[in-house]
Formats: sequence, structure tokens, C-alpha cells
Amino acid sequence: MKLIVFGGRGFIGSNLIQRLERREGLELFAPSSQAVDLRDGDALENYCAALRPDAVVNLAGSSFAGAGADYQTLFQVNAFGQFNLLRCLRKIGFAGRMLFASSANVYGSGQQRVAFCEAQALAPMNEYGCSKALAEHFCGLFKHDFPVCIARPFNCIGRGQKSQFLIPKIARAFAEASPVLELGNLSIERDYLDVRDAAGMLEALLFNETFPAKVNLAANETHSILQIVQAFADIAGRELKVVVNPEFIRPNDLIYQRGLDQVIRSCGYQKHYDLKTTLRWIYRAADEQRQQGQGKLN
Repeated sequence: MKLIVFGGRGFIGSNLIQRLERREGLELFAPSSQAVDLRDGDALENYCAALRPDAVVNLAGSSFAGAGADYQTLFQVNAFGQFNLLRCLRKIGFAGRMLFASSANVYGSGQQRVAFCEAQALAPMNEYGCSKALAEHFCGLFKHDFPVCIARPFNCIGRGQKSQFLIPKIARAFAEASPVLELGNLSIERDYLDVRDAAGMLEALLFNETFPAKVNLAANETHSILQIVQAFADIAGRELKVVVNPEFIRPNDLIYQRGLDQVIRSCGYQKHYDLKTTLRWIYRAADEQRQQGQGKLN
């Protein structure tokens, strides 16, 4: 079986590749974005035509939409990159499974603290969510050409996540015993999923007998940012002064997000890692980086 994983060198993708490399009889291809740019339709078609894959996963994307984000690139990569991929697969006569990583941000924010199911109407509240929602609509244009599964990861966390994201920032502050930790709205509640579980869910979708059209990658539970801070305090054995910075509070913040996980469980996967285990894993990584930094100074 030939499998192409676009975005295989990213946060979720690298964890998926680690799992897939253990499978026998699988020819695995994970091109870098420099080698194959989803925005270049001709190069993308030539690459897929040469390999003739049996299955394709698209985890490639631009995930940061904070201050200073390049929104033109955001839409070009997340939405039109997926459209280019779908179109080139149709042109080469692809008939295998196409697994696209969208985002739980397409749901927007739960105003009534109700968990989202896959049938929920899309209501993105930020540019990132809009780019993924558009990509999902593109997927619908090709659903009669080959099977397409839209996976919607909720907040994936773990080692290797970029430092500008919230959880690595908090972990680093505790590891370095920062005098002050500046955060935004502490009451925001999110569904946090260990990246290793996210990778396991994607693997299950690829090789399960059934291939759902849409599936949440979720833990089906929420934790507030304040609870995350308190958990890190327990793990690190220290308290930090937490200050709410109004500049970190955005009017389109997603206040509450929780995903139902019945569909992914029906595909044979249940999460293995509870939140405290995942946070310990992340904290150890931050502490190791701190020690390595001190070693360089010494």
C-alpha cells in the first residue's frame, strides 16, 4: 500500500509517521512543504501521478492566526491547497481514501456548553476556522470521486508543539520559574487531546473497515486555562503569579469547545492519555530544555 502524508513533518504529522513506520507492507511518503507545495497545482499533480498512491492524508496547513499572521497564506495553504490536492487526485484517477485534517474551529464556540457532534452546523469565528471550513466545502465537491473523511482535531497538545501556543508557554513559565505569567481569559474551556492519541485516531481511520465522512478527534471533556495552570503548579511543585493581560483577550475568543467522541470510538479507538499524564510529559520537555539552556551558559 502506498500512502502519502502531506504535513508529515508537523506537530501531529510527525507523531502519525512514527506510528505508521511500524506497519509492515506500507510504502510511506512524507514530502516536505519545500519539496511539494500544495499551492503549486502542477508540481502537486506530477508528484501524485508519479507515485499513484492508494491513500492520501493531508495534515499540511498554516495553524497560527494570531497577531502578525499572514492571512493570505493561511487561506492559500489551508483551503486552496486542499482544493489543489483534491483536483489533482481526481485527474490521476485516484480511488483510495483521502483523509483531510480540518479543525474543531469550524464549529465556533459553544454558547450553551454543549458538546459538538459531527452534524453540527459550521460557524467559524476566526480566520483560521474560516479557512478550514472553506476546505471542507471543497471536500464536498469531490465526495463522489473517491472517499473523503474530514477529521476535526480539537486542541492537540504534547511535546514538540511550537512555543507560541498556550500550553507550551505555560509549561515553559513553570519550568523556568518565571516571576509572572501573563495570560488572557482564564475561564476559557477547551477539549485537550494528547497528540499521540490524535495520531492514533488518524491511523485508526486509515485502516478501519468503515471510513466516516466526518469525525471529531476529541477527548470529550473540557478544562479551563485556570485548571491547566493549577495542574502545572502541582506538577512543578511551585506557584506562579498569574496576571490577566487585557491585550491577550480577543473579542472572537472561543470560550467553550468540547467534542463528542462517539464516531471515533466506533472506529475502534479510545484515548489512552489523561490530561495530567500529558501535562507531565510536556513539563518534562520544558524542564529538559531549561537544563540544556543552563548547560550552554555554563
